[in-house]
Amino acid sequence: MSKENAEKYISLLEKYLDDLHRFTAVPSSEIVDDEFRLHTTERAFQLVVDTAIDLNSFIIRGGKLQMPDDNYSTFTLLGKNGYLDYSFAEKIASTVGLRNAVVHRYEKMSIVRMIDDIKQVIPLYDKYLEDMKKTIRTLL
Repeated sequence: MSKENAEKYISLLEKYLDDLHRFTAVPSSEIVDDEFRLHTTERAFQLVVDTAIDLNSFIIRGGKLQMPDDNYSTFTLLGKNGYLDYSFAEKIASTVGLRNAVVHRYEKMSIVRMIDDIKQVIPLYDKYLEDMKKTIRTLL
């Protein structure tokens, strides 16, 4: 497990989370009414989740664990193996479904509700980032 790679994932996650905080610092209706802000918010959220999944996969490979078949399970596997608190891992894993809904428009979800949902899960990623920093310090 390379310290440089781990730091790269942490640095990217910090940047994308900072962007997401900045983009969502206004009422959801303002985001929805501004197409540029809406698309940048959606993209920043996607990058946060994707980077977390990449970091999960990095830790799973480094820990010589069996790589799960889906992105959701990368979180729960870390919980089952003590890298994250298991109940927290289940909670944050559910954000993969929101990410998929945002990217693929699976559901006929209201755009305001989608932005509200994104805003609600940002604190999970703030906690995830801090937990992963501690995990990486312990592993490397």
